[in-house]
Amino acid sequence: MVQDSNPKGFQAILIMSTLLFLLGLTVLISIIHSKKTIVVPDDVMTIQGAVHVANHGDTILVKAEGGPYEENIEVNNKNIRLVGIGKEKVILSGSMIGGKGIVMNTSSMVLKNFNIQSFSTGIELNSGKDNIIIHNAMNNEESDIIFINSSDNIIKNNRTERANVSIILLESNDNIIHQNTLNTHTQVGMFIDESDSNLVIKNKLNDIGEIGLVLNFDTSDNKIIANTIIGSGIFDIADFGVNNIFNNNKCNLSNPPGLCNETK
Repeated sequence: MVQDSNPKGFQAILIMSTLLFLLGLTVLISIIHSKKTIVVPDDVMTIQGAVHVANHGDTILVKAEGGPYEENIEVNNKNIRLVGIGKEKVILSGSMIGGKGIVMNTSSMVLKNFNIQSFSTGIELNSGKDNIIIHNAMNNEESDIIFINSSDNIIKNNRTERANVSIILLESNDNIIHQNTLNTHTQVGMFIDESDSNLVIKNKLNDIGEIGLVLNFDTSDNKIIANTIIGSGIFDIADFGVNNIFNNNKCNLSNPPGLCNETK
């Protein structure tokens, strides 16, 4: 019988081969799952096309030179960053197609720097969490931003005008609406319905046709703090909910009375 003259050497080679295989597998997995940046229209011609090929964690950068983009965008279950290059320079237009500009059926997405105009609804978020909508301009027909059954999201530093109702929360809790400017909306600036524990802070609502901010029935524990709401046609603030908190809001007329720190 021939015996292995160097069993320890064979074991060392086997261990080293296994380690090299595992290292290669780790590198391969890392490459497959690494975050990438997609540029529209350089890499992909359309925004929706870029969304289609993007994976979790990817960034889509959109150049103004390729626009205006006549598209209806839908993002499903992808935590991507969708960013226009240059604040408000990238135009997403519904002038020829209408409908909804961007539908977000996802969580942990960032939407930034777009000029969204001429849609029925600019942005709709469905059952989303931990999304950030920031530094966008909107000028649409019916509404600019709608949250439906969505919680723990942020709407910040956006500028809107003209739509019947700018921002709508429906069955959406624990969101932050911060430092947005809403101008000349024909009916209501913000409409909050069946939604609790949202923070509405340091927003400016100017020249709203009917009511600046409405907290409808079945709302509670929302915090309305340090907003400036002036020039509304009927009321600056109307509260039909329970246990909503109002503090240091500059406005002139509320229902019930006493929700404003009066301004001229």
